[in-house]
Amino acid sequence: MSSKLNAGFSPPLLDRIKAYFGSDYALTKRLGVRRNYTTTWRQSGFIPEQWALDIEALGVTDGWGTITAYDVLREAAAVRRRRVAEAMEEERRALRALRNEARKPAG
Repeated sequence: MSSKLNAGFSPPLLDRIKAYFGSDYALTKRLGVRRNYTTTWRQSGFIPEQWALDIEALGVTDGWGTITAYDVLREAAAVRRRRVAEAMEEERRALRALRNEARKPAG
């Protein structure tokens, strides 16, 4: 991503692609898929890795730069890492709660 409007922030790739084409429908038409694909992608929070080369082939360039296959892969990995970290933190909280419960005196 060569030219960046804000080095610390870039919108989700699907939002950038939608802005470039004007709508999710236009994107699905370019990719030759049903509209529910973009709906599923939005719900999951990322574009699945298997679409990386197809997305790059669209040639989307905006103020944040050109969207590459690497960008798709990086965003998907980041979302997955964040979900794993959240799940691990949830598990830690649950274990702490169980330990605290076990330490309470019987009574």
